[in-house]
Amino acid sequence: MQVLMAGNLNAKHVGWNSRLSTRRGKLPRDYADGKSCMIFGPDTSTTNPYNPLATPDVLDIVITKNLTSPVYLTSCSALSDHLPVLMGTVSLILPAPTGSS
Repeated sequence: MQVLMAGNLNAKHVGWNSRLSTRRGKLPRDYADGKSCMIFGPDTSTTNPYNPLATPDVLDIVITKNLTSPVYLTSCSALSDHLPVLMGTVSLILPAPTGSS
């Protein structure tokens, strides 16, 4: 079965491009490792805090299992401290073979 889950988990882990790993980030990482899932994060931050003492980071991630298509993520600019993330996959559909050669 193919599984895809995406969202803001407020969990940080260097494995999905956060600047640091937290205990909250270790939970989905350990779950994904135990269930043979993959976690993806965009290359740029998904939050730009209003607080000047806070640092932008990646909070929005995608978790997949048995997804044969690659996942592409891009964070977009917004009028909020949380940036929307566009997600796309590419699926290659091959034509069915016809007859025997």
